[in-house]
Amino acid sequence: MSSGVVLELPALVALQAGHTSAAGATASLPKPSMQIIADILNAASTGDLYKLTSFGAQYDLNAGDYDKRTALHLAAAEGHTVMVTYLISRKVNVNCEDRWGNTPLREALRANHSECVKALKQAGATMGETSDIDSEIIRAASTNDVKGLQALIDAGGDVNCKDYDLRTPLHVAVSDGRKEAVVYLLSKGANPNALDRWDNTPLSDAMRVGIRVGKDEITELLLANGAKPHERQNEQLSPHFPILYGVMQVICIILFGIFVQYGPGAAANVPGSALYAGATAEDEAKAAQVFIDDFGKRYPLFQDIHVMIFIGFGYLMTFLRKYGYTAVGFTLLIGAFVMQWHILNEDFWHAVFLNKWKYVEINIGDFMRADFSAGAVLITFGALIGKTSPTQMLCVAIFEVIFYNINENVGLKLGVSDVGGSYVIHMFGAYFGLACSKVMSPASASGRSDNAPVYHSDLFAMIGTIYLWMYWPSFNAGPQTGIPAHRAVVNTLLSMSGSCGAAFLFSKVFRVDKKFNMVDIQNATLAGGVAVGAVADMLVFPVGAILIGAAGGFISVVGYNKITPFLEGKFGLHDTCGIHNLHGMPSLISGISACIIAAVAKESVYGADLAGVYIKRPDRSALEQSQMQVAFLFITLGISMFGGVFTGFIAKQKWFDPMFDGHLFLDMESWEVPHLETPYYFDQRGEVGRKAIHDEDKQAHSSQMPAAGSGQKVENAFNGDAFSQIVDRLDVIMSEITLGRLEKAKSK
Repeated sequence: MSSGVVLELPALVALQAGHTSAAGATASLPKPSMQIIADILNAASTGDLYKLTSFGAQYDLNAGDYDKRTALHLAAAEGHTVMVTYLISRKVNVNCEDRWGNTPLREALRANHSECVKALKQAGATMGETSDIDSEIIRAASTNDVKGLQALIDAGGDVNCKDYDLRTPLHVAVSDGRKEAVVYLLSKGANPNALDRWDNTPLSDAMRVGIRVGKDEITELLLANGAKPHERQNEQLSPHFPILYGVMQVICIILFGIFVQYGPGAAANVPGSALYAGATAEDEAKAAQVFIDDFGKRYPLFQDIHVMIFIGFGYLMTFLRKYGYTAVGFTLLIGAFVMQWHILNEDFWHAVFLNKWKYVEINIGDFMRADFSAGAVLITFGALIGKTSPTQMLCVAIFEVIFYNINENVGLKLGVSDVGGSYVIHMFGAYFGLACSKVMSPASASGRSDNAPVYHSDLFAMIGTIYLWMYWPSFNAGPQTGIPAHRAVVNTLLSMSGSCGAAFLFSKVFRVDKKFNMVDIQNATLAGGVAVGAVADMLVFPVGAILIGAAGGFISVVGYNKITPFLEGKFGLHDTCGIHNLHGMPSLISGISACIIAAVAKESVYGADLAGVYIKRPDRSALEQSQMQVAFLFITLGISMFGGVFTGFIAKQKWFDPMFDGHLFLDMESWEVPHLETPYYFDQRGEVGRKAIHDEDKQAHSSQMPAAGSGQKVENAFNGDAFSQIVDRLDVIMSEITLGRLEKAKSK
């Protein structure tokens, strides 16, 4: 092609001087045939100016192929500035579009051919359809392609353009940590306070990225350019939570400082301490060894119970698809707060009931009982989850611990046997929570789409179920010692196996589609632990333990399938986790069983263990013990319901930051949520509908375009990203179609 080069230089001189003989309007010439069009496009693509000028003297150079691509499209795409200049001189249409809406200017911009871009812009060329241009600007922002951004925006692109999620190039650049792109976009007037579809600003995204990876340069850059923290209308920020928690923590610190000290086993073995036993060192050592042995026996049980409270209860409540942070996080917060608050309340109410006032001496047993108290509050949380703010839940915990200790001390006064806490923990927590929910739950809580699981959230909840199932024997046996403790473990294991089988059996029977349902399996499998709780250390015999567990599993499944819908529809009683089915009704089974078994308990059967199971049996008959069990069952129901209603009315007041209707069942109202991470938090299926994280190598590849005049093909440089975007968009479309079909199927 040497002849082509020889001809190219004088022709260029002539064109620049404006004296080319070929200059003139090309539209007045005849249209070429398809074969001639192919030759014209080939000449433009390869840079053969000689052939192009020859054709230009005879034919209309605006002619395009079957894709409507003209000679100017090809010359601009390949970076042949001479060809572009010649075609402009022939007055071809500089804004012609191919079948995909691409103009010559867009072709030049896409390939970073700056000289071609300059020539086309001087001739009045534009980029055509803006939506595709917007996507290129956003892609350039995501890949930190500042040169590409500059070319696109200088060519008329909108620096504040938006994608279908209303996210601007600045949103995307900030989310991906592209500092250079952020600097350039701000210099070109990008709006630092633009809102996307979730009401997030670029500053919101910057703070999220900064929180997760410790970067703050972009945040400071945005603030310096006028970015302001954005509060959505009615945003649920729980402004009074820091005040309430701060005040309660200060109160606990002061009271611990004044009234609490180490108890025997934790205090130092010095004269005057709780452990100091007598005059000789041998006596002191014996006394110390007793507490050392006791700690060694109790601490493993305490750890099991600790795991149940913080992992078992926490993960069991992660079934809500957009409330996992709150389920686990609030479980930790409630457990930690109740640990301190219960220790103070327990000894205070003991002193009130016994009229014996002394310092609080703490050891491992206090923390075990604090975990039991936290369990009752977390059961209540199960009825309220998704509908209460952090301030409200803290208020509930404060008052519930008080009512819990009053009720527990009544039980101690009556000498009730309740080793597994079916009365004082499960029954109390369930009916306290249901009473609270009746008062506090907004009517709009029913039927909300966010009050539902996705595949992975149900899987996380099942992890909680398995932890609870494994450690429940320790929960029921923890307060006991010796043979009764061993018996409590055996009975609980058998009862749990019975409820597990019953859960699977009756889930298959009662569900309309005759399939196992995760709601039933997550909860009813545990009902045996509740149902056997009050009688775990009693002689119910192995077959009795299995039957009690199976009854608990059965009533729990019936509750989820029949009773909960009835209570919600008839009385407006909204129970998010179904605590009535897992804790309420099975605890009634346990309470009634305890009343019956107490009436027939004989010393000839129990032997020396009788006083260990029923602490007041030496002073009362079996019938009297049974009557006390019955009385305490109704007392527990009364105190829990009254306390729940009372607490609910207080927590519902405006100062405690009640939830707004539009903020129910959403983590984002109390937590920073990673909006563009995997799995995609806001996607309807709980999955990613589009790529949010780009591979670094791919970014580098897409940003490194061939230099002008290299002759290298450039269209394929974009095919990978374009194809990925098409596939990802189709994924979203197909998910919408699937959802539509499911809705139609349900309506039929």
